[in-house]
Amino acid sequence: MQYQIERIERELSAGEIADFIGVPQTMQRNWRRQNYLPPSDPAKKVRFRLLQTAYLGLMKAQMDSGVAPGKADTIAKMMAPLAVIQISICPMAVAVSGMDLSPHEWRKFVHEMAGIEDGETPSRYLFLPARNSLPTHTLPTGNEETPTSCYSFASLAEMEGEVRRDWISGQIFDLQAFAMSLGIKAGPLITYIATPEES
Repeated sequence: MQYQIERIERELSAGEIADFIGVPQTMQRNWRRQNYLPPSDPAKKVRFRLLQTAYLGLMKAQMDSGVAPGKADTIAKMMAPLAVIQISICPMAVAVSGMDLSPHEWRKFVHEMAGIEDGETPSRYLFLPARNSLPTHTLPTGNEETPTSCYSFASLAEMEGEVRRDWISGQIFDLQAFAMSLGIKAGPLITYIATPEES
């Protein structure tokens, strides 16, 4: 049977962002004044799409670890799409209506809808090296003069194989755990509604 698929993405309010991610509304307003968030329409309630929600989660995690706002903003903007992919395949964050799918079929369906090809493993972990622990030799995909501020890995094994032993400190951010936590607190953030096509 063929289906027409409608994707509905839930938007979160400023209050929900405060509750689910821990970014208070006062901080949201400050970030908006500092141009880390786009201007809002005073006549409308602020709503956050998934990409902005992921961005805010990454900003909060970095700033809690002492990362300067400007650097946190750059990394959060760069890595937020990876967090959205994890949200898009998280059982707690995705609902499918109108189709009776086995767990294997459900996983295959949401991966396909997220644009993940067979055999592809999306990035799960971000590693943000501390400045005072950056190695003195060539970095993976970088060099001494322009060290990368953040790396993404599909697994801890991949990270262990790439990260040099003299990377003595840094922050690891688990995108899958972030997606699961958000899904548990907020409920489905993406809903797929399947309607059978008329033959």
